[in-house]
Amino acid sequence: DPAQRLAELEKRFQEEREGWTEFRKQARTLEERAEVNASFPRAEFAAEYAAIAEAARGSEVAAQAWYGLFRLGLMVEERELFARGLEQVLAEHVRSPVIGSVMSALVYGAPEWTVPAAQGALRKIVAGTDSKDIRAEALVELAMMVGLDPALGAQGRAEALELLGRIER
Repeated sequence: DPAQRLAELEKRFQEEREGWTEFRKQARTLEERAEVNASFPRAEFAAEYAAIAEAARGSEVAAQAWYGLFRLGLMVEERELFARGLEQVLAEHVRSPVIGSVMSALVYGAPEWTVPAAQGALRKIVAGTDSKDIRAEALVELAMMVGLDPALGAQGRAEALELLGRIER
């Protein structure tokens, strides 16, 4: 049963993450942080998340499993896992309740390297969701990202205003 497998995997992931997080807090340099990130058993968890998602294709269990892969990549700063999980959850589950969690992970406390992917993801969510509330949240978050991006300057601020104007009342 994929739902049971996912519940067991999430429990193991949480237990592993708790111990690992303590080591990560002690990392003082980028090199130490990279070593701690590399020490997490990502291959084991990544393979299991992907297998569950494939076994439960099209279901909420699959959405949760792809989200798990995305979170794993974000946590250990492995861009390939991050991108694969994000791509799959957006391609197959943009109307899933998990999208709210995806948006939060992309926006709050995410590393700088995720910004281009976050902007692209928010655009896909705006285009693909049926939820007025999710669309509004994605528009606000995207407007903040592009409006405050110094590289985009006046063009980013203009786009931010356009995005905010698209929020349905």
